[in-house]
Amino acid sequence: MPLSSRHHQKNMDTKTFSARKKLFFYTLLSCLSLIVPLLISELGLRLIYREEEADGNYWGIGAFSAHELTGYVHAPGFEGYAFRRDAFESFVKINSLSLRQSDVEQQLRYPLQILVLGDSFPFGLGVQENQSFPSLIKKDLNALGVGIINGAQTGYAVEQEKLFGTSLIDTLKPNIVILGLFTHNDIFGDYYKGYHNIDVSFGYRLRKDRWLQLQPVDFLRTHSYVWMVVQNRLNAGKKRVRKKNFKVLTETSLQEIMRPTLNAIGALRDYCETNSIVFGVMMIPAKSGTTVFDDPVKDFLQKQDISVLDLTTKGYGDQDYLTGDGHWNKKGHEKTSKFLVPFIAALLEEH
Repeated sequence: MPLSSRHHQKNMDTKTFSARKKLFFYTLLSCLSLIVPLLISELGLRLIYREEEADGNYWGIGAFSAHELTGYVHAPGFEGYAFRRDAFESFVKINSLSLRQSDVEQQLRYPLQILVLGDSFPFGLGVQENQSFPSLIKKDLNALGVGIINGAQTGYAVEQEKLFGTSLIDTLKPNIVILGLFTHNDIFGDYYKGYHNIDVSFGYRLRKDRWLQLQPVDFLRTHSYVWMVVQNRLNAGKKRVRKKNFKVLTETSLQEIMRPTLNAIGALRDYCETNSIVFGVMMIPAKSGTTVFDDPVKDFLQKQDISVLDLTTKGYGDQDYLTGDGHWNKKGHEKTSKFLVPFIAALLEEH
């Protein structure tokens, strides 16, 4: 090859290498311009937020396990905190039955057992385990030979409580079942049946219809504060729209909306009767006041001849709820336990 041709080829190779080098450099610079702000944002959010509040649901990583019937349960063996800024920080330990109770075996030794079902109110979200009403009533009832099992799961609606409760009934064989009914969000949850679309990954509750269901992506979803905070903001907007639509629906089709909840209560009552178990319902009042569902639910319970402890008429006020949150504080649980003990005594007479 002539010298001039070789020189030209060398120049061409040099230019090609230089172009590739520039492309690599600018690509790297572009990636860094995206990654560095994200890393700074991640660090900043980790300085601002705690793990339990990053996704807006009180809980940190590993708090939940998948459940084939209800979508999720509290993860057996979990130890951590339920937390809401400026409201509460309570330690939570979950046993092998997915329950927040440290003395199940001891309670099962009594001649009779009571199983309490429900959502975050009986669970005791916001207070310590020994401050929740299922724990507070033990002293009086244990003296009567009655053990107490707290079968509540945070976030459950009544259909989930029925499904999880029947599995506990089969395992624990209680003599009495009490359902804690919170009409403010139980009916909302039963109507939309959101638990059908819940998946659990890395101990977090995620949507089954999420895009890119891959382990590395789910790792980012459940470990990146940037991802969780952004997703929480987006979900909050969607929830507001859904609740607004739900409020409009209740004005035109109240009975239809309530049907899933009432069916679930009836099915749980029937299951208890089939197994010779006394069944009762405890109606839980909301901090915000009564709802359009309260009276129709009470009418249903009366017509079905279901024993009811109606706490919505017992004068609960702001002093019984956590500041900045809608759950009972220690005083609210103490108040509930005083009403619940005589109600249970009446149920024992039916047994």
